[in-house]
Amino acid sequence: MSLRDAENVYELVFSSNRGVAQASADFLNFKMIDGPEGEESDAPSRGKKSGANEQNPNYAKLKTVVQFFHESELHEHATYLVDSLWDINPMLKDWKAMTELLLDESATDEALTQDQESRLIDIMSCCVHQAATGEYPPGRGAAHRKLTGKEQKQARDDKYDMTEHFIEALPTLLSKFGSEKENINHLLKIATHFDLDVYTKSRKEKHLHHLLNMLRDLVEKQSDQSTLQACADVFDYFCNDQYSTFAKVDLAKSSLVDSLITKYKDAWLLCIEEGDSSDEAIYSLYSATKKLHSFSAIHAVHATTIIDIWESVMRTLKKASKVPDEIVVSMISMGTNMLLWMLKSMDNKSPDKSELKSLKKKSTSFMKVLQELLLTANAMTLCETFVTVCDLLVVFSPQIAVLYPALEPLVYEANEDLQRQLCSFLTEYIFTADDNDDTTDDNDKIDEMHNKRRRLAAFAKLVTCNIVPINNAIEIFKNYVKFYNDYGDIIKYTLTKCREISKVNTAQTLAMSLAKLYEEVAEDNGGSIDSRNEKFGVIRDLARRFTLTFGLDQVKNREAVAALHKQGIGFALRKQAGDELGVPPNLSFLDVLCEFVNKLIKQDRKVVGMYLDKHMANLPPHRGDEWAPLNNYRALLVNDDDTRSIASTSVSRPRGRRQGARTPANRQAGPLASTAIKARQAPPQEDDVASVSCSMSVLSTGSGQGSDAGGRLGASILSEHGDATLISPSRARPKLTMRLPAPSELLIDGAEGADESDLENFLME
Repeated sequence: MSLRDAENVYELVFSSNRGVAQASADFLNFKMIDGPEGEESDAPSRGKKSGANEQNPNYAKLKTVVQFFHESELHEHATYLVDSLWDINPMLKDWKAMTELLLDESATDEALTQDQESRLIDIMSCCVHQAATGEYPPGRGAAHRKLTGKEQKQARDDKYDMTEHFIEALPTLLSKFGSEKENINHLLKIATHFDLDVYTKSRKEKHLHHLLNMLRDLVEKQSDQSTLQACADVFDYFCNDQYSTFAKVDLAKSSLVDSLITKYKDAWLLCIEEGDSSDEAIYSLYSATKKLHSFSAIHAVHATTIIDIWESVMRTLKKASKVPDEIVVSMISMGTNMLLWMLKSMDNKSPDKSELKSLKKKSTSFMKVLQELLLTANAMTLCETFVTVCDLLVVFSPQIAVLYPALEPLVYEANEDLQRQLCSFLTEYIFTADDNDDTTDDNDKIDEMHNKRRRLAAFAKLVTCNIVPINNAIEIFKNYVKFYNDYGDIIKYTLTKCREISKVNTAQTLAMSLAKLYEEVAEDNGGSIDSRNEKFGVIRDLARRFTLTFGLDQVKNREAVAALHKQGIGFALRKQAGDELGVPPNLSFLDVLCEFVNKLIKQDRKVVGMYLDKHMANLPPHRGDEWAPLNNYRALLVNDDDTRSIASTSVSRPRGRRQGARTPANRQAGPLASTAIKARQAPPQEDDVASVSCSMSVLSTGSGQGSDAGGRLGASILSEHGDATLISPSRARPKLTMRLPAPSELLIDGAEGADESDLENFLME
């Protein structure tokens, strides 16, 4: 095999298919790690510190893996490399060899470079996660795979061995690599997989004290948000009252938070109250705010302290135009955390009336300030404000009164102005073309898209949880086709959940989405557009995508489809002010409605036709090409020949059978034939939607520095009040080929006996 062919096989270790990745890793292990190349580098060149004559053979193997990972240039996917090699080479569990390589201070050529040390730390962190959890990386296997009994025992044993080693080694590693944030973050992730019982069983409490001191030093010296959050995560993991180490860790955390509060108050008084605008004062407030914000999500601040912090937050937000955006963003997240802590500490069944009144006052004033920021803030602050408003609308939604009637006074509902502001944000900051130039880093583009998806998911949650009316999703549905690659899975899930809430309202919203897109296309085209224009195809494509959401059961969706036609007819025949005798400007919209005619059963076509005739009575004589959309639409409604609707479907018909003909079996079956036919019908096929991997928690809705506002602190509260996962992975569907039933067959089962009066009255209202 040539070198080029071998390299192509090596790259497959990062494949999403676990079987392929493991086969490639086996080949990589044979050729490079344990093979001839690895044997050449296994020659002893340095003895152990214990004086042994032979070097640990895993040193060279680990160096080979590190070098391969470095040359692959896929530095964000170490977990996939580790998972591929996990069952093939046991060196990935040699914690001692990894640690000794990292702590080696020799100046020989075989010592690791600084970049290689960072790669090894990343690999080591992924190995610890794999050993402690046994989980596969995203995309390799089921999302919530259950371990077998044997795998659980192996994971417990590996976790215990790993903890015994890193209890002593981790503080030393943090001391050496404490100046680089990426290395710190990877090392701190190791601590979140410790078996905390080992501290007491092995009598190693002194190492816990050493680690806590290291964490305190990191918080005081570092200002990077990701590092501060990683330190907070370690404290949160260690503060578990099921372990005997809880008291010591909780005391250290409380002491640290108290010092952070003191520094925050001093910096706030100097910068905000005294008006010191020097760079040093602003940086001190910025640093203190970020640190307190990181720990405010995991530590229950005392009630009196909450009041002091709350007052400073509100006064700062009211002066947001004079305060740097970074400080405002941290203040918003910190204020959200304070509200959540107050809600969490309240008795759900019989809350104290004074506390309830105080929380209601604070939440209302906070939402009022945020609503003002939606109008005046800069882009950075505006994005954080948008996500926070969506989160708090979920927390204080009417569902909280359903779960806990005593908390009904806390309900906060979005008024029409707030709903318009949120929808306007979608237009300006979510559904926008990517204007980044070629010089923008790809990672920055990915991060920006991830943030946009999170913001869209935050708003979609309001719609799917029925917190705001469904018609607020017009902007979302309107961009279904245009932004399908970016947000298709979120939009599809939102549409599905909306149909579960109300099929009729959802259908009307779809019609309004098409109408809005029609108006935008017409405006870009000079004020009018007809079906012969190329741009009209954009509207037609969206309509065809919407028709798939109604399925093949026409009877089940009668009212919804009729409501869509009613909404569309009203828009299409709307006259222009001052021109009562002219052609309605939106008349060509009826060509869009033609896509939905095949979703109407025969009786409902007649009713919709009567509704159309009623509105046509007020129109001038409709002769000429400009009235063609109206005539074509009416012809489809009144014509009994359903050839067009049948031909437009994607289900194929076997050869040699006349269109619309019945088989002898169907003629004998009589009224029962349609039931069997419906059972054989395959759903319409759509393009597969790529499943989204997230921590997003796609759908934790916090963003950036405010991610913890919707994180662990608010997770239980959000889930109780209608939290919904907004990512729906695609499911494979069988592709079936069958005979399409004639329209009369579709009407056998219940349609012919259906009462038309209800639908007619509904349309004639």
